[in-house]
Amino acid sequence: ALASISMVSNLLQITSKHTDANVGYTSSYRHGEPISHPKPTARKVGTTIAVTNLFYNIKTRQNLKFSVEYNHILKLIQAYSVYYYQNVSFTLSKRNKPADLQTIPSTDRTHTIASIVGPVSSKMEYKLQLDGIYTSTIWIGKSTTTNKKHFWLFVNHRLVTNTVLQRAVESVVLQEATSCIIIYVQIHVPPETVDVNVHPTKQEVALLHLDGIMDHVTTTLRNEMGASTK
Repeated sequence: ALASISMVSNLLQITSKHTDANVGYTSSYRHGEPISHPKPTARKVGTTIAVTNLFYNIKTRQNLKFSVEYNHILKLIQAYSVYYYQNVSFTLSKRNKPADLQTIPSTDRTHTIASIVGPVSSKMEYKLQLDGIYTSTIWIGKSTTTNKKHFWLFVNHRLVTNTVLQRAVESVVLQEATSCIIIYVQIHVPPETVDVNVHPTKQEVALLHLDGIMDHVTTTLRNEMGASTK
């Protein structure tokens, strides 16, 4: 992904420091090639990626508003900050302005979600498993400050979409708790049961055992959510 970004930006600069290193290093890239040797630099543990003039060489993308492109990036970083809530902090800003996203590692996924959507109430988290087929974590909650819906789906550590599964989960959640508008689904399946070649960008995935996973997820959610509201 970083190599692709360097092909469509005027400058890609990566500054990083490993936990075991005494200093950090910074490198710059353009058109997929390094334009300087890594240079030592003082910084905290972590990685900063700076992109200058994104899509400067693609006229069709220049016709889109910067805010549209930036919002796509923001949504992507928000999703991964929820996934890696325990070990990684994320900060996203543009043109030296105050950060639009800033998270810190937490022991509770709810804290990270709240930093994105605002205060959260009525949270529920479920651990699901079907031997040999899948394991899953599903988090459901409600923002007290916005009615905007959020749905994040991760399959084997990747943010993806699966329209059939998402609609099935939403139908149960909205039936059992109409106020819930934040849904996070994390699924792990054997790699050989995932087909990532159904969409040019590999955003949409197909699951070999989708029917079984969907039936198990929806039945379990319906039973668990129904019991919690009694």
